Amino acid sequence: MAGFFAFDGPNGVGKSTLINEVSNMLQERGIEVLNTSEPSTLEIGKFTRRISEYVRKETLACLVAADRYEHINKVIQPALDEKRIVLCDRYIASSLVLQGIDGVDEQFILNLCNNMILPDIYFILIASPYTIRKRLKERENLTRFERESKIEYLEVEYFKNAVTILENMGIEVYEINTDNSPENCIQQVLEAILVKIKQVEMS
Repeated sequence: MAGFFAFDGPNGVGKSTLINEVSNMLQERGIEVLNTSEPSTLEIGKFTRRISEYVRKETLACLVAADRYEHINKVIQPALDEKRIVLCDRYIASSLVLQGIDGVDEQFILNLCNNMILPDIYFILIASPYTIRKRLKERENLTRFERESKIEYLEVEYFKNAVTILENMGIEVYEINTDNSPENCIQQVLEAILVKIKQVEMS
């Protein structure tokens, strides 16, 4: 029953909460689930989190990609081999958006992603810039990306572009508007995952 599902969207859009709720509901159905996120908790991921305040552009893009390959090899692929469902908080779209905002060329980012496994479904969570800003203000510690002026508008626009790129890569993309009720968003995601699992089992 293996399946790989990635979640992305602007900072403050509610990814972590939604992933946890969906994960719990899948487990209640007897489905084995691994929740993971990027940057990962592996050594490269921890280093990337620390240094992302100080390094930019291609340097950071390469570090993020290195962590993602390590994450795939040591966490994601082994879980899939064990027939588990993997829910990943941030993946390729985050590179397209955050490294794009950092001024990295889009093709450079895509080249770094060439050999990465692709999700069965990529969920892009969206919300109004007003909602995003309101949620970010509730956080105590912000990353340099979150502190950037008008980041809520920038991310919304970059994620729109990322959706087009992901679809051109042949990835099935679902956009989930978290301005709607949490229950509605959770149900949309849960149903999409259950349908995909059934399709994979029947193929």
